[in-house]
Amino acid sequence: MSDLKRFVKVGQRPGNVRSVNALFRTGTDSSLAGPAEAMAWAQEVVANQATVYLDTETTGLTANAEICDVAVVDGGGLVLFESLVAPTVPIPAEASAIHQIFDHHVTGKPTWTDVLPEVCKSLQDRLVIVYNAAFDWKMVAQNCHRIGGEPPAGEWQCAMLAYSAFRASPGHRKEYRWHKLDDAVASFGGAPGGHRAAADAQACLAVVRGMAAATWVPTRLWVE
Repeated sequence: MSDLKRFVKVGQRPGNVRSVNALFRTGTDSSLAGPAEAMAWAQEVVANQATVYLDTETTGLTANAEICDVAVVDGGGLVLFESLVAPTVPIPAEASAIHQIFDHHVTGKPTWTDVLPEVCKSLQDRLVIVYNAAFDWKMVAQNCHRIGGEPPAGEWQCAMLAYSAFRASPGHRKEYRWHKLDDAVASFGGAPGGHRAAADAQACLAVVRGMAAATWVPTRLWVE
């Protein structure tokens, strides 16, 4: 396994959020993955016919947060599954301010119990690419556990960490700086997703395509 894959890979049904987050680290040490590895990773992802891109929007960031929007798109940008999801709790105003999903948008929509079979079907035997995959995996896993279900099978990898290696900008604690999805897609001339699941999943695809097609390698700004 290459250095980059070691850092971006979540694996199939990882045991807990802490162990997942421990994998989600990129460093500025010269022995770790950098721009060239990120480009090679993206090329492999784009070439893989089993690749899909997932995004969720939620009621918050905590262990009690629920999914209120979910989408999966394929490598061509086609939406395989998309649905607003009715949470069991009101959507806080601060969350609605980000994704513009309000309680009246999800009234009468399917619950997570309703959509989970379709989500699982969309991800079965797939390589799942997510921008900030640790967060989305956490949300999917805790929503599944809340209803007594199992998280979807599939190998999850993180486009955000790949992009941070691609940019190789210094951050805190000798790690590469993380970049927002809107900034990442804009760097390749793409449009922001606007914090809706389908559009953000397509924006993630655009970032991976951008890295795969890059004809230049960013210079590492900080290497020990």
